[in-house]
Amino acid sequence: MAQEVSMDRGAVDAQIQELTALLDLVDTQVGPIQKAQARQSGAWSSIDACQQFGATYAAALGEIQRALQDIRQSISVAMINLRDNASDLANRDEATQFEYAALAKRLGTSAAPPVGGALTVLEKLMGRTTRTPPMLQPATATPVSTGAAPAATPDGGGRLR
Repeated sequence: MAQEVSMDRGAVDAQIQELTALLDLVDTQVGPIQKAQARQSGAWSSIDACQQFGATYAAALGEIQRALQDIRQSISVAMINLRDNASDLANRDEATQFEYAALAKRLGTSAAPPVGGALTVLEKLMGRTTRTPPMLQPATATPVSTGAAPAATPDGGGRLR
C-alpha cells in the first residue's frame, strides 16, 4: 500500500515566518559584535597580559561573528528548502492529477486518482473539503468462454499434457 504524503500550507507558511523571525534575531546580533570588534583597535594597554586578553577577546568576537554567519546560512538554507519542497510537492501533485485526468479520459472514466478517497494536497490548497468525482476503479477481468477445449499446458518436465 502506498503512503500518502500531505502538506498543510498554513503550517508551511507559519514555519517560514518563524525562520524569518530567527533570521531577524540573528541579524540584530551581528551589529553589536561588529561594533565591539571595531572598538578593539588600540583599546588595550601595552601590558603583555592586557595584550593577550585583547587578542583572545578579539579572536572570540571573530568566532562569534563566524558562528552567527553559519547560523544565518543554515536558517536561510532551511527556509529555501522548505519553500522548494512545498512547491515541489504541490507541483508533483498537480502533475499527477493531470496524468490521471489524461488516463481517465482515455479510459472514459472520472479523473480522480486512486488514493482511497483522501484529498490531494492541491485539493486541500484549493479549499476543497470532499472529493467530488468518483474514484477511478481498476477493471476486473471476467473469464470469457469460447467453447473450445482448454489449451495444453506444460507439465513439470516441459512436456505438454
